[in-house]
Amino acid sequence: MNKAVTLKAIVAAIASLLSSPFLIAEDILRWGDFEEAVEVSTDADRQRFQVEGWEFGNEPPRIPSGWILHHAQKGKLTIVQDDAKSGNVACKVEGGGWIHAPFPARADSRVNISFQAKGEGKVRVMIFQYEHDSSGSVIQFLDTAELETVQLKEEWTEYKMQHHFSVPAVNQAHIAFDVQGMAVLDSVIIEQAPE
Repeated sequence: MNKAVTLKAIVAAIASLLSSPFLIAEDILRWGDFEEAVEVSTDADRQRFQVEGWEFGNEPPRIPSGWILHHAQKGKLTIVQDDAKSGNVACKVEGGGWIHAPFPARADSRVNISFQAKGEGKVRVMIFQYEHDSSGSVIQFLDTAELETVQLKEEWTEYKMQHHFSVPAVNQAHIAFDVQGMAVLDSVIIEQAPE
């Protein structure tokens, strides 16, 4: 047997395995880069996006696409264009506001979460867990999992954590940030963890 041919075959097999889509983590949070935003300049917009009581640092007011401003935990939101960690835009939240965004979930699976942040104060990271029917309507809110509370630094810092979906009926979740102080957020990534 030719050793050069065998070595080539082994290298080709390893390369094929490493390029397998089953080994490449895929970001399942669609809007984690904050690059797109929606204007909320009319009363109809404000009602549709349920932003009553929130303050905005942009004119006209904008919210990041795919993100929800918590209806009870209000603060101030600014789309930041001159101080992003990656891309052109970041999201600044102040004054006790909570923001959250949906992503698909599966019972008894794990997700790896990472995000970039800087600011003053703390950010509590949570996962809201839901059961949805086949049309996408919420059947029930299941639980809130508190992951970590991170102390913010003046410079951009990457934070990483993992969550295990132990609630049997969960099929959708929201990553949620409770900002206690002022935080600039960017590059929120959620990936299925290998099983």
